[in-house]
Amino acid sequence: MVEEIMKHQPNFVAFQECARLDWEIIAREMKTHGLTHQRFDECLRKQVCDMLFSSTALTKKDYRFFTRTNEERGIITYIAKIPYSKQNDDGVVETNFVEVCVGTTQLERDARYLANRKFQISELLPIVNSMNSTSVCVLGMDTRIESWQNNAFDELTFASSWQDTWKECGSNKNEFTTYSRDRPDRILYRGLECVRHDNLSFGTEDLRKGVIAQFALVNI
Repeated sequence: MVEEIMKHQPNFVAFQECARLDWEIIAREMKTHGLTHQRFDECLRKQVCDMLFSSTALTKKDYRFFTRTNEERGIITYIAKIPYSKQNDDGVVETNFVEVCVGTTQLERDARYLANRKFQISELLPIVNSMNSTSVCVLGMDTRIESWQNNAFDELTFASSWQDTWKECGSNKNEFTTYSRDRPDRILYRGLECVRHDNLSFGTEDLRKGVIAQFALVNI
């Protein structure tokens, strides 16, 4: 799985619901490819937890529980400075940095807690806004949202100019990430241009697919 992911040379990689026994295995494999993650005390007491890996140094990191959760759900957020090259007025190529916020979460899993899931969606943006002042941000998440709930999800999420990578760059060929033809796995973003969206397949047709996106900086 890690080898398939690393073919795309990612800056950030998110895993949802990693079992405690797999934490160290995943961390070691990712570290061999130059990506590390931050440990949070809030996660260490849980049997499963999300993991967010970065190839660049962080200036800030945070983990926050949702206000309403029966499953100890929360969101991991990182602030990192991404280098980019730009030619100045004298024709000299300079290296500069742009501050990016990256987050990941998995919303409430149990269908009995659908109301919690909707409330968590409404909390996502305020949590990210309080974490940083940058307008450049990416959220990779397992929403647990089934197709029939898409409209409610869109109404709650896109009120603040967030965009969905599949809606901007995807196609019918890479819409669904589950065998039940749903799209719970999504990448939302703002302040960037999406140039690619695709699914990652790890060997079998009915295995849960991953999602990958590539972005370009704008207004630099």
